[in-house]
Amino acid sequence: MGFFLNIRSVTQIFHTLIITSLVLLVAGCEWDYDDRTQLEKIRDRGVLRVGTLNNQLSYYIDRDGPTGLDFELAQRFADSLGLKLEMQPAYTLSGLFPALERGDVDIIAAGLTVTKDRMNTFRPGPSYYSVSQQLVYKNGHWHPKKVKDLIREDSNIVVVDSSSHELTLQTLKGEYPDLKWDSVADTDDDELLKKIASGEIDFTIADSVDIALIQRTHPNIAVALELSEDEPIAWFMKKQADDSLYALMIEFFGKIKKSGELARLEEKYFGHVNNFDFVDTRAFLRAIEKKLPKWEPLFKKYSGEFDWRLLAALAYQESHWNPRAVSPTGVRG
Repeated sequence: MGFFLNIRSVTQIFHTLIITSLVLLVAGCEWDYDDRTQLEKIRDRGVLRVGTLNNQLSYYIDRDGPTGLDFELAQRFADSLGLKLEMQPAYTLSGLFPALERGDVDIIAAGLTVTKDRMNTFRPGPSYYSVSQQLVYKNGHWHPKKVKDLIREDSNIVVVDSSSHELTLQTLKGEYPDLKWDSVADTDDDELLKKIASGEIDFTIADSVDIALIQRTHPNIAVALELSEDEPIAWFMKKQADDSLYALMIEFFGKIKKSGELARLEEKYFGHVNNFDFVDTRAFLRAIEKKLPKWEPLFKKYSGEFDWRLLAALAYQESHWNPRAVSPTGVRG
């Protein structure tokens, strides 16, 4: 019996030692709990990370560096916070929201429509302009007069996967069960619009502002149908209880709207889009190809401190690069 008592005592001591060791180990650990707000974390980092799309409206690189409506807005927002701006452009929509979910970016600023699906997971900021969704085709190609006309074997509709345009088609399918389309992940709206212009695809859906902008260089893109009312465009953040950055974003948009700065930026980037004229645009593009090369060396030689392209644009406005042009008042160009 003494032997069994000794075994029991040793076991109890062993258990006590294990428990004591665990208590000491836990007591010696420092819990790595970060109670900073989102804004405090960003300010400690010193950089505001903004996800965007590389396109003609939100963000692109020109001869003077980064530009675009969302870039300029993001730069002003970062400046208001005393932070550096880091734009992280994606070439397709499919990479944007996963980056926000992972915490790789703090905000998405990419001219995206506020949809119910996006609101379920993400938090939109204030709307800063609106667009409608339009079905487009190449001028001269057969086009539908109403949605029902699209239900035919030779209707090739292609949209960006997981986009608001695909969601619109899914909604329409409830009314037109035979409606079909192709969703493509590794592309964007601009690329699909260019494929419309080249005749590679028959139809796609894009936002009205994007269509109006690309018509300046691809005037054979035409609108067949309006598929939505005006829809708000906004920035997006993760949906969370922490309002520290979100509250300042709302305040920022309120200030630039009140000051008129937002209206000036929008005028800069797409204030001219309602003045599209198919014939004039085609004539201008032909002149760039056939006439401009002859006069380009002279514009460059005499441009001085100005961008030669500005002088060329003024000259085209005055005379369409015709040295023998005469105005109704007798002025020669």
